[in-house]
Amino acid sequence: MGEGMLKHLGSTIAIVLGLIMIAAIAAQPQSSLPIAGAVTLFGALAYRSCKRRGLGEVPSTALRKGLETAALVAAVLVILLQADLKRRLILDPVPNILPILWALVAYAIALFRKYPASLAKG
Repeated sequence: MGEGMLKHLGSTIAIVLGLIMIAAIAAQPQSSLPIAGAVTLFGALAYRSCKRRGLGEVPSTALRKGLETAALVAAVLVILLQADLKRRLILDPVPNILPILWALVAYAIALFRKYPASLAKG
């Protein structure tokens, strides 16, 4: 496995996991897994973009930052716009709370982390 692939292994796993959870809607239409999947997918995409900016792999443009913000807002809206949100948060809290917390914390870590020069593209 290449060095570039290893740098983004965690977000790649999160993206694949998010897509698998979204696909669960076919098997269980009332499940919270597709909600968790969408939040995980949006969060992983925002995190990966932010990390790539931090590593100097891509330019840190206003458009890229805006798309990261849009992905995080979409993740939050996926949770907040659910029908009967209070009931879902009480009866099924794990897929409705943990993915959004993970997405926001992971993004904040990527945003404020100082990457060593040895990892940065050079």
